[in-house]
Amino acid sequence: MSEMARRAWTSCLGPMVDARTSRLELKNKILYVELNSTILRQELLGMKNSILEALIEKLGKNAVVDIVFL
Repeated sequence: MSEMARRAWTSCLGPMVDARTSRLELKNKILYVELNSTILRQELLGMKNSILEALIEKLGKNAVVDIVFL
């Protein structure tokens, strides 16, 4: 599932954000995302709901219920 989550993440956010994503793990329906840019983390935090909706559309409504930015 983590590989599917990675593909969905890249598809939703693009290669530039993916390049700044140092770790991505889907555990107990929560997507943990570690970014190597604090500025990007703050920007994505403000877009969390729309990102979550896009990921649910790609992965299914029961695959992911929350995103935690690390």
